[in-house]
Amino acid sequence: MSDPEGKPVATREVLERAGISRQVLYRYMQLGLVVPIRTTGTGRNTFSPKVFKILQLIELLQEHGYTLRDIKDIVGRKMAAKQRGRAEG
Repeated sequence: MSDPEGKPVATREVLERAGISRQVLYRYMQLGLVVPIRTTGTGRNTFSPKVFKILQLIELLQEHGYTLRDIKDIVGRKMAAKQRGRAEG
């Protein structure tokens, strides 16, 4: 079984596996809820495999009536810091 933690995930795979649109992903990025681990000079992003857990949490909180602003206040900064830390470590 392969280690899902180790391999960066391209934007296309995030969109396909999470079932979200590019606009939704970019909105999450603007809010700091999802942070790419790398952005190339041409603007292509790669993400930590942890992005899927974060997207699941966002969806769950939205289902319980939280707005994106609420979610950002609750977990955004902490999650962004964790994503950056995992990418560097």
